[in-house]
Amino acid sequence: MTNTTQTVTSKGIYHNLPTFSAHDGKKYSAIVTGANGISGAHMVKVLAQSPERWGKIFALSRRMPSSTEAHVKNIAVDFLTSSPEDVAKVLKDEGVEADYIFFTSYVQPPPKEGEGLWSDTEAMEEQNAPLNLSLCPYHLQHYPHPIPPPNRCQKLRHSSRPCAVEDAAINIVYPLTIYASVQKQLGEPLGFPGDFNAWDVTKDLSMAELIAYHAEWAVLTNGAVNQALNISDGSEFSYGKFWPILASWYGIKASFPESDTAKYGLLEMPFEPPPRGFGRRGRINATWTFGEWASRKDVQGAWKLLADKYGLKQDPFESAVKTQSTIGLLDAEILGPWPRAISMDASRKLGWNGFVDTREGIRVVVGKLAELGMVPPLEGGVEA
Repeated sequence: MTNTTQTVTSKGIYHNLPTFSAHDGKKYSAIVTGANGISGAHMVKVLAQSPERWGKIFALSRRMPSSTEAHVKNIAVDFLTSSPEDVAKVLKDEGVEADYIFFTSYVQPPPKEGEGLWSDTEAMEEQNAPLNLSLCPYHLQHYPHPIPPPNRCQKLRHSSRPCAVEDAAINIVYPLTIYASVQKQLGEPLGFPGDFNAWDVTKDLSMAELIAYHAEWAVLTNGAVNQALNISDGSEFSYGKFWPILASWYGIKASFPESDTAKYGLLEMPFEPPPRGFGRRGRINATWTFGEWASRKDVQGAWKLLADKYGLKQDPFESAVKTQSTIGLLDAEILGPWPRAISMDASRKLGWNGFVDTREGIRVVVGKLAELGMVPPLEGGVEA
């Protein structure tokens, strides 16, 4: 039996993060693609915190990235409309050389009409496949992307597999915050449309910043080479336990699931057998849906009042597609009574111990969304 000793550190709400004494002073160079996306932006942020380890970071995105760190070079390059040769020319002209590549590029196509966000899998594959043809990553942080990199490009790589991401553009916190803000404006409680199974079930979540810390750890850990590693917050989370907390942030009451089973409607999932490969179709019981809530005129009017009061920059109710891709996420995320538990065993065996309290993470994200002018601010600041 081999004994190993590790040194860990805490950074704000993120605890037990790894340290890299063997790599400090190396001043590696790195490419981060999709640097304007939530995963890529956090990847740049995390790497930029350690200039002694990451001497040069090339941040790539369709629109010019906005990092102001001196050792980050922002480069605008479009993988979708440019050929691999054109991409190569841009990188050569910009003097890009990299020891590591963190590939976080991703395009989310609109859903099929009346269906869930990820319903158009053919469009997802068609739009994202060209992204992977533009770079041959030597070390790859592959944020939840449906298309694996081509085999001819595989060398040394790892793949990070998060759960639902709290602070992504396609995220959970944004519509939750919209819902709570409107309920407060209307003077109504924070109603819960699901049943007691949906209330109690545990669902792992992943903060984008923790995903970035995990990705850095993985590329600097020899045992992680050619591994597909899960990453979650490591914080037990259920919406039932969180609902009263969320309501308290907005100074409103939280409602519990309906006790009268006759008031529930039944929705069956379209897959038989379900994704596990056996058993009956998934079944959802709900007294109402967030989609139905979003269609109410008083809800839309309340949001307009909030938008005018706080100068909010986005309108999640401006079109059916926009509403489905924001508020519709809550139906998919909250109403399902099935658990989402991913194993962190492989990462832990390799030495990963990173952790963040999901509730603290959500509170911080709410504050960030308010700073961006996307949602009304919380009274009393952003601390959890």
